[in-house]
Amino acid sequence: MNLAAIDIGTNSVRLLISQRAQGKFKTLVRDMNITRIGENLSKENIISPVAAERTLDTLRQFKGVLEQYKVRKYRAVGTNALRKAENSAWFRDLAREMLGLDIEIISGETEANLSFIGATRGLDTKKGKACILEKQKILVIDIGGGSTEFIIGRPAEPEKILSIETGSVALTEAHGEDTEKMMETLQKKLEQELHDFNTDVPMILMGLAGTITTLAAIDLELEKYDRDKIHHHKLAADNINKIYKRLKKMDLDQRKKVKGLDPGRADIIVAGTIILFYVLNFFRQDYIIVSENDLLDGIIYSFFDF
Repeated sequence: MNLAAIDIGTNSVRLLISQRAQGKFKTLVRDMNITRIGENLSKENIISPVAAERTLDTLRQFKGVLEQYKVRKYRAVGTNALRKAENSAWFRDLAREMLGLDIEIISGETEANLSFIGATRGLDTKKGKACILEKQKILVIDIGGGSTEFIIGRPAEPEKILSIETGSVALTEAHGEDTEKMMETLQKKLEQELHDFNTDVPMILMGLAGTITTLAAIDLELEKYDRDKIHHHKLAADNINKIYKRLKKMDLDQRKKVKGLDPGRADIIVAGTIILFYVLNFFRQDYIIVSENDLLDGIIYSFFDF
């Protein structure tokens, strides 16, 4: 049976088609287009017709892929941008009328829960690149365009969830290229929102989504995106800081030529890098383990009662 998950995020729309047979899952398609439905949302609080059109074009393309693979069930979810936009109902109606696609707007908590389960279900706690120890908790960090989620627990068993409205797109739109303002805003936000997290508990940090996987690709100097090399890559805080200093000196055109950096993320990658570096500093961690399994995988798992 073929199943599909679609994530309509602030910066991108992503698709996963997975085949379930004999209790196991096999990835058939994993795709992503940068559509930036959340463009200027922090200023106007509405989805613009241009951003809506870009996103609908991608959804139309993905709907064709669903039909091609004879998908039996799908779940399309909207996250921070659709949660915040005053006209999100208008966009959902358009998707239903034009494409026959039903979109579910999920809460930050639901998004975080699905991301955690997607990243940690089936994780080998005894061996492998991730080196997850059985007695350690896992803190999953999901940096999106409009929000960042923090989830701590044990594999597939989240214990504490927090979603804060700070993401790579939102931070960039608020402060442009003013990295000092970004840092000041972020420092205050983390101190205000994360004070309940116990940073003294032994934990492993795992990072999800475009900012973090992009930084892994830059760290690995990948000419071509390689999911297998990125998955469970150990991304050191020192290297994140070096990447930040390197990117900060570049203009937009120069960033677009950096190995491992999707040109569509070039304008928001500095803000995303600052978020990740400050998060590692807040939790006093020297590295983060990058996961290619995320919200999309969690959505696929949500079809079943394990």
